[in-house]
Amino acid sequence: MNANDKPATDTVHFVVIGGWEKQDMITGFGIDMQITEGAKEATYRSGGASDLLLAGKYYIQEMKDGKFVVTTVFNGGDMDGSNFVLTITSLTKWGVKGTFSGKLKLVGGD
Repeated sequence: MNANDKPATDTVHFVVIGGWEKQDMITGFGIDMQITEGAKEATYRSGGASDLLLAGKYYIQEMKDGKFVVTTVFNGGDMDGSNFVLTITSLTKWGVKGTFSGKLKLVGGD
């Protein structure tokens, strides 16, 4: 997770949260949010404010002989037919806490 690490101003203009299911990074999830006025403890919805970019991404990386051969990506919030909601309940210099939900769609698929 990072948020303007180390910020040039007191306003947090972006928040990036990421994680993975296994240490080998075969599957993972990330949340990307950029907002002009600065992130606050609030609920954000993709497609809401014009100055808000919000998306969730889930990916599956397939390996063969120790090398990545293909990555399947599902997006929510930045594709038609998808949505994403991020609720920030705490935003401090020590991190971000909150919840997220949404509908993800296969990139390049139906």
